[in-house]
Amino acid sequence: MHHRSWFPAIVIGLSLALALFFVGVVKHRGGESFFVPRAPLPAEAPAITEEGYRTGVNTVLETYTAKKDAKAAYNALILLRVPAADQTVHFDLVVAFGKLSSGQKEEGEARLAALKAQNDWLAL
Repeated sequence: MHHRSWFPAIVIGLSLALALFFVGVVKHRGGESFFVPRAPLPAEAPAITEEGYRTGVNTVLETYTAKKDAKAAYNALILLRVPAADQTVHFDLVVAFGKLSSGQKEEGEARLAALKAQNDWLAL
């Protein structure tokens, strides 16, 4: 003899209850979508200007000249936003301060001197 199972009836009942719950929530929200709308994406950050970048670099260099903390200067340079026109100079500055912070003082100072000779706006 085969016993009757309540499993199909329970599954159908729970499915109907879940569907009625969702219908009730949607109606309660005034017909809006059930899902919460996403917050708008933040606007893009304004483009950095050469003048703003160069001011930031010179501030870092002046702090380095006063404190001689190459690692702090390196970290500050890494955080700067760089305009396309100054990417090569920025890369060379980061490499120079990387050399200084790793103990290669002669090579780092030579790179900084070469950068100063090539870019008169650097406050070294």
